[in-house]
Amino acid sequence: MTDGINITDPDIAPLRPSAKLIYLVLEAHGPCDLTEIRTRTQLPDTTAREALEDLVERGLVDKDHVPGDTRCRQYDT
Repeated sequence: MTDGINITDPDIAPLRPSAKLIYLVLEAHGPCDLTEIRTRTQLPDTTAREALEDLVERGLVDKDHVPGDTRCRQYDT
């Protein structure tokens, strides 16, 4: 866990604000599913999904199945 995001980091700087927020939440709280992320960030569903997609595509966040529920995904840094 870090004390914050270094926004000048070349991997983090180009991200949209919603992706930076989600990244910070995952760094602070560990693995979360979409519902937890939306609750912690107060982001709309579409915004959260798009930001998570960006983070996963850039390799900054891992997406995995929630143990015991293969329909649900869990995200982690």
